[in-house]
Amino acid sequence: MVRSKEGKYGKGVGSTEAETLDEETTNGEEQGDGGSKEEQPKEKIQGESLEGKYRVIVYFANAEKEAEETARLINEFMKKVEKKLKDKTIMIRGAGNKLPKLKKLKGRWALLADMPVEIGIGKIVGMKILPKYPDLKKTFNVIKNNFNKYDVFYMQIKGPDTYAHLGDVKGKVKAIEKIDKEFISRLRKLKAVICITADHSTECKLMAHSKLPVPFLIYGKGKDKAKAFKEIECKKGIKIYGRQLLKLM
Repeated sequence: MVRSKEGKYGKGVGSTEAETLDEETTNGEEQGDGGSKEEQPKEKIQGESLEGKYRVIVYFANAEKEAEETARLINEFMKKVEKKLKDKTIMIRGAGNKLPKLKKLKGRWALLADMPVEIGIGKIVGMKILPKYPDLKKTFNVIKNNFNKYDVFYMQIKGPDTYAHLGDVKGKVKAIEKIDKEFISRLRKLKAVICITADHSTECKLMAHSKLPVPFLIYGKGKDKAKAFKEIECKKGIKIYGRQLLKLM
């Protein structure tokens, strides 16, 4: 997330600040420092092979009866759907029959995103959708060329998450290094406050999302004791709920 220091939200003081987020979770909204050693609940997998072509998998934690029943119903539904659709399937994640009712954001916001759901939410809350390219240098130029038109730029990058789902640690590291080199290093040259974080953690060992807290960094709003942007160092910073993030910007 990038915003102009001289924009509607006030001036930044111009240095690096690494802060951490609260480890508690409520409705998936809260975030944390990513350094918790709390043992993750073992996940069970319930699935069914469909004519040797597909495998419907539903994850649920702690094997609660309600979750097991939900998984069974979803798998049964998908079995019937794919039998009807032959060689096609449907995406059931995040499905709904109406748009959410969300408040419009204050100020002039622009969105550059990889995922359609991010773009959809951006439109609902009043963001201007700008093009995002696989080439991060080119995407940076989009922000640079529109820098004086907006107060805040919200940038969503999918890369590291994709490698984590594949269990590819080296690929995830390289993806993060590429973002740092080709995008973040250029952002620092702009007169802006920069926030770097994630909406969830994706562990390579699980190849799935987890409830682990995530670190975040704010560049341009003072300093704390953290010397680097990583989970262990960010434990030296403060902890907040995710919904409190914008207030610090």
